[in-house]
Amino acid sequence: MLPYRHTQTGKLLIGLVAIPIAILLSVSVFLEVTTVTLALLGVMAAVLLLFSTLTVEVGREAILLWFGPGLIRVRFPLSEVRAVRL
Repeated sequence: MLPYRHTQTGKLLIGLVAIPIAILLSVSVFLEVTTVTLALLGVMAAVLLLFSTLTVEVGREAILLWFGPGLIRVRFPLSEVRAVRL
């Protein structure tokens, strides 16, 4: 049965970040695009890419957690798990 893998999508985060991105892009069509606007769009796009999903995988030796494409990862050896609650 191992490994177990589940990916959860952060719908609230996607909504909270994608809507302002769409608004900024729409407004920037009519107004002058500044460096601050581009930097803000870049930061919001990076947050959306990095944190839009969370994947949990339980293998034979460890529990792995990672956000988005996997740049931010955490590994917990199963030997260190003290309790499990359902």
